[in-house]
Amino acid sequence: MDESERTELIRFYHEAFASAIGSGAFEDIEEIWTELATLEPDNTENFLMMVSEMEGLRRNILAGTLLLSLVRLYRETANHAGRASALKEAARLLPMQEELKEEMAAHYREVHADHPLVEQAIRKSGLMRPRSIEETAPKLETFLKFREGDIVNHPNGWGMGRVTEIDLDQEALTVDFETRKNHTVSLEMAAKILETFAPGTFMALKFDDPDKLRKQAEADGVGLIKLLLTDLGGKGDLKKIKAIITDGVIEPSAWTKWWNSAKKAALKDPYLSVPKGASAVIELRNEPVSHQDEILEKIAAARTVEDKITLIEEYAASLKAAERTPDSLGPVARTMLEAAKGLEDASAIVQIALIIDDLKSLCTGLDVDPPKLEDLFTPRSAIKVVEGMGKTTYKRRALLRLKQLHPEKWADIYAKTFFLGSSDLWDFAAKELLDAGKHRQLTQAFEQILAKSNEIIEVYLWLCRAALMDKYPAVLGEHSKIDLVERLFTLVNDLSRGEMGESKAAAAARKKLLAKARDTISVSDFKHIRQIIEDSSEDEARRIYHAANVYQGLTENTVDNIMAMVIAEHPGVAPPPAEIDAQDDVIYTTLEGLRRKEVEFGRVINEEIPENQKALGAAISFGDLSENAEYAAAREQQTILMSKAERIKDELARAKLIDTDSVNGDTVSIGTGIEIRNTAKKRSERYTILGPWDSDAENGIISYLAPLAAAFLGKSVGEKAVLDFSESKPEYEIISITKAI
Repeated sequence: MDESERTELIRFYHEAFASAIGSGAFEDIEEIWTELATLEPDNTENFLMMVSEMEGLRRNILAGTLLLSLVRLYRETANHAGRASALKEAARLLPMQEELKEEMAAHYREVHADHPLVEQAIRKSGLMRPRSIEETAPKLETFLKFREGDIVNHPNGWGMGRVTEIDLDQEALTVDFETRKNHTVSLEMAAKILETFAPGTFMALKFDDPDKLRKQAEADGVGLIKLLLTDLGGKGDLKKIKAIITDGVIEPSAWTKWWNSAKKAALKDPYLSVPKGASAVIELRNEPVSHQDEILEKIAAARTVEDKITLIEEYAASLKAAERTPDSLGPVARTMLEAAKGLEDASAIVQIALIIDDLKSLCTGLDVDPPKLEDLFTPRSAIKVVEGMGKTTYKRRALLRLKQLHPEKWADIYAKTFFLGSSDLWDFAAKELLDAGKHRQLTQAFEQILAKSNEIIEVYLWLCRAALMDKYPAVLGEHSKIDLVERLFTLVNDLSRGEMGESKAAAAARKKLLAKARDTISVSDFKHIRQIIEDSSEDEARRIYHAANVYQGLTENTVDNIMAMVIAEHPGVAPPPAEIDAQDDVIYTTLEGLRRKEVEFGRVINEEIPENQKALGAAISFGDLSENAEYAAAREQQTILMSKAERIKDELARAKLIDTDSVNGDTVSIGTGIEIRNTAKKRSERYTILGPWDSDAENGIISYLAPLAAAFLGKSVGEKAVLDFSESKPEYEIISITKAI
């Protein structure tokens, strides 16, 4: 009988069984069972399903009798697992059947033939007495679960131990645990709370012979992993595997190096499945799967082209040079080529062409040609194609391929990448254009960025940083760095002010850009801003000094540093005390603002200055102060801190609490809240005007000294003001005034 005939007969008898059950023709079931036992004897699960259906119709004796015949068959064919399952179900249906008891006892004698207590356990359990098998079989299982010398583990406290004695008369066993020696526990309880490890298993060796595991870890990492996975039931997540192995087998500090080495071999082992990720579940296979077949399966299952490419890159990297042959890489390349045929996504097809090129470069003689790109990857479609790619490396490689395909037009396309929003391409595109002498395209792109700085803030910040760092002087040289710094301060000011009704997502995006703008100013510990100030004229330095004082959103540390740097280089920029109006001597503040400033003063005096003095002393100890960078940095910081301490001390002396009784809602004053509306954009904004120590631009609290507040002080509802300190000079109307304190 061939396989197709056998399959057809099995289907026929299953249908016959269903019909017999449905019609109540139970006399036919024994014959059907016998035929199926001949055709598919090891399909235990199916026989148990048939038993369940018979039991549902109260044909327990029939079901039990048929199971007993299956038990006899499994005894003859040495199917121990099937025999155990059939015995368990038969015992439930025929609990007092003597023949079944004999079969049960014979089964335990065969399975536990090397157990020294098997006969005593059968007697002690009462299996052969006139008692229910359902009652005696579980007890017999418990009696035979342990042997003297077994290694056991109590996960919840006692740790690992060795069974030293089993007393079936007392139904107890004694264990020498790591924390409890000669500890006796009932067999019933032991079966519930103890894990058992056979000799030679990972956990048994870890307790009994850890040196053997350490030697295996050095010589055969994959074998060690397989041994552990066997104890874990065939699979375990990497975190658990790491925890077990670094607990006494290898040092935790050596894990990463050891695992990276073992993983390379594990990926090629046909019996191991090793997925990616720190939480990956590693599995021990029952049947071998070659490394190549596994990769091909994973490629087929991967959802995106990027995922497929990642798998191929990892596979190729895992092969030694001699292993990168047409036989090992050809099927992978052909699989990707076949995948490209069903795609309409040009980005995916270009990436497939690139990975096939990679494989061909790794393997001489790989006869697989990548998809043709000339008509697919055109100047018209290039930006969209690149934008559709996920990996930065492939975006860059695609642009390099474009350069080869379209040598006359590539530069214009590269210039457009600055407006993609792909920050990972900007430096790449700029360098390629500069190296090729394509200054015109780069200059035009930069001019567009500067013209639209409020619309494309991310790329504008990148360009500002590049300008501050002198990265592209050939195309940015004509732009005044002073202008760029002023515009950067203006941008920080704008980003620090949220709009009315701003969503949480919009606020988060704005704050993220604000952080980037602030970081652009302070990059390299203000090194580049310092250089600009040193190279500037006094008038230019005054512009920077003024901008740092006027615009909101700059951090106090930034303002302090910029003011100190300007004054250090151009002392004439600082306004003389005589020029300050008497009224300006007063600094109005809330009590909370005063307390914050007092705390800040204490921190500068008691923490920052002493720390600086220590750093200065340490720098002096290095000797040769003329070439001592640490000393120069410490002295510069000392100047900033001493100046800051004097300034705060002077400000505290001039502080005056805001008189809440004098605040009303008739005119804008210190302590009022205002709602203003941009007359052109019809967009409203709300602010609270308090002292400079109370400012919180992100929450709409501004200082009365800020140009925005000063523009409205003394005005009433309905009056308008032009913000001439802003580049666009917008006009605002006062909508409402409220008392804020």
